[in-house]
Amino acid sequence: MPGCEGSAFVKREDLTAYVDRELSPEEEQALSREIADDPRMLREVSLLLRQRLMLAEVMSSEQISAARTGRARRVFRVAVPLAAAAAVLLGIGANLWWKGTGGPAAATVLQAERAERARIIDGAKTRRALAEGARLAPGDSVEVARSGTLRFRYAGEESYVQAGEQTILRMEASPEGAKRLYVTSGTLKVTVAPQPEESRMVVTTPHAALTLVGTELSLDVTGNRTQVDVTDGTVDVTGPDGSKKTRAHAGQHVTATARCIGPPFWRAGATVGQVRVLRCFSVPVPRPTSVVFDGTALWLSSAGNRKLYRVDAVSGNLLRTIELDKSAGRADCLAWDGKLLWGAYRERAGEKHGVCAIDPATGDIVESIDTARGITGLAFGDGKLWGAFHRGKYMHIATIRPPQDPERPLLKVGYPESFVFAHQDGSLWMKRVGKLLVRVDPGSGKNLGAFVVLPFGGSYMAAGGGGTFWLLHRHGYHVTLIERPQTLLRVRLEQRR
Repeated sequence: MPGCEGSAFVKREDLTAYVDRELSPEEEQALSREIADDPRMLREVSLLLRQRLMLAEVMSSEQISAARTGRARRVFRVAVPLAAAAAVLLGIGANLWWKGTGGPAAATVLQAERAERARIIDGAKTRRALAEGARLAPGDSVEVARSGTLRFRYAGEESYVQAGEQTILRMEASPEGAKRLYVTSGTLKVTVAPQPEESRMVVTTPHAALTLVGTELSLDVTGNRTQVDVTDGTVDVTGPDGSKKTRAHAGQHVTATARCIGPPFWRAGATVGQVRVLRCFSVPVPRPTSVVFDGTALWLSSAGNRKLYRVDAVSGNLLRTIELDKSAGRADCLAWDGKLLWGAYRERAGEKHGVCAIDPATGDIVESIDTARGITGLAFGDGKLWGAFHRGKYMHIATIRPPQDPERPLLKVGYPESFVFAHQDGSLWMKRVGKLLVRVDPGSGKNLGAFVVLPFGGSYMAAGGGGTFWLLHRHGYHVTLIERPQTLLRVRLEQRR
């Protein structure tokens, strides 16, 4: 038959009956499998659906009501439910014709455990049980009751959706020909084949809209929130009003509510490149500016006040708060020497610089040391307090306590993010432009290797125990604990000019 040379045994009349839903359930299931696997049959179905759409536009409901013949009633009954599906096909008809690999935003049920627990509500509001081989089209809604599951595949590609128990979703139409799902509640596992940029798949919930391209994710939707867990690829999460957008990568999860979208948190146990994530949580600190680990908990400073916050290193709960004396100013960066906190401070709009030792029990200033320049990074290790500062075009490192030997030249390194600075295992560690964490010999300043921390980022960092680092994301108000790799990359780093 024209347009279906590869499936000559299928008559055009059969496809017409399929589109008009005049086949028996068994015949529809068998034909659904053939259509899903044959691009030429998909083109033929799309042409038939477009004809139904044009017919629905020409014949108004008043005209149909006036026509009392059974044929007219049948055309109206069929054309209207298929109008949404045909609108989708109009947008992708060119893709189907030229590429022969696309398909309408329709799907075929592959597996239905306890089929009596899953049912479809089609465009004509007809409810029927879903079984293997059933066809889903834009405009159809699916309900999966308790103890039931449903898995379906989109036509013409390796894109799958698995709906868990107590899930309610709707296949939606899109003029661009993209796949659209609206999930009211329940759980979903989605695997999406690479999609054209102009027709990316979008999954919408009451709290967010998710844009997917070649992505694997899990979705959990309840009455007050949507949680997205990305397994592979990336997902753009947009708020219900479209005003806020965040991007989640593989290994991250995002929680969205009707009021806001949370930052993307890394999933414990996720491995990204060389780095393994051990922990990730939000911190109850306004505008955090620095972090240090005291062996059991985290200390953070804030850009908005002179307070220091002690936070549980497992749960992220606030343990206590201390307020620094006015004479110390605000602590811009922190270090821990085993007993005392050290903070770099500025007084009178930056006219005076220095560091101070702080009693963590009382907040009292135990010792103060003036410095000629503003310290942008502090680290303690091997009995020494190290400070990082800018001098000319380069970052320099010197010991503050004991004082730097005047006869010994300062260490000059070209890593511009000097405030991302820590000491671990006899070496200094600095983050370079958000991409690399570089190990530096504190005696010579020589680069000893590096590893990639992107996309973990982190505005500030602190050394943890056992080869771990804490990364503070000041804009997302959360911290991530990562484990450094056993083998570092040998990289040549250009000095800052």
